[in-house]
Amino acid sequence: MLQRFTVPVLMLALAIPSLARSRIKLASVPSEYTPTAGNGVSEPVLMANFSFEVNQETSRARIVVDYMKAVVYEASGKKTVCANLHSGRFLFWQRTIIEPTGACIVSARIADHAEDDGWSIRKFRAIDTFFEVR
Repeated sequence: MLQRFTVPVLMLALAIPSLARSRIKLASVPSEYTPTAGNGVSEPVLMANFSFEVNQETSRARIVVDYMKAVVYEASGKKTVCANLHSGRFLFWQRTIIEPTGACIVSARIADHAEDDGWSIRKFRAIDTFFEVR
């Protein structure tokens, strides 16, 4: 699920010319999230997006950071992010949008199979499906 975190920023800071690059820590959030419903398995958290919001009446601004979960395949100590999740809106409905990263591929092919039951060989066609991590 998409989680939002906002950080206030003074509007004055936007008007001061930058003399050098600076790095300011905005927040610390856990790197993993355990959903309350489900099997209790932790899922990674990633920064999805950020934006600025300005309140013209008070001359203040803030940074809004969106965090998201990811679909991760883990094998032999290596983690691969297969897809990212974020919230989307369409009119009055809110839904979770899953965007594949391209690192994981699911493919299928039609294949001829044969099963030997000890008395005869039964031949048939089936769809074989494969999962591949690039």
